[in-house]
Amino acid sequence: MVVDIDEPVAVGVVFDRGGVRPVWLVWQGRKRVLREVTLRWQGHEGRATLAYFSVTDGTQLYELCLHAEHLTWRLTKVETP
Repeated sequence: MVVDIDEPVAVGVVFDRGGVRPVWLVWQGRKRVLREVTLRWQGHEGRATLAYFSVTDGTQLYELCLHAEHLTWRLTKVETP
């Protein structure tokens, strides 16, 4: 089941040859270590670029959004098993 969340979250990232790679997020007071980025895509909000990431911690699938102009992260969706 996919649940819309749309909440600000803290995200730790690594910058490598592939660009930005989220490696952990803090949501609901709990740190979740991310094992894999399953998909990346971009969108726009006005002139601002939004970078989306589908990531998993091995149990749940999360959709994260980086607002490139403000450098803020939002957890937009969570898919539970």
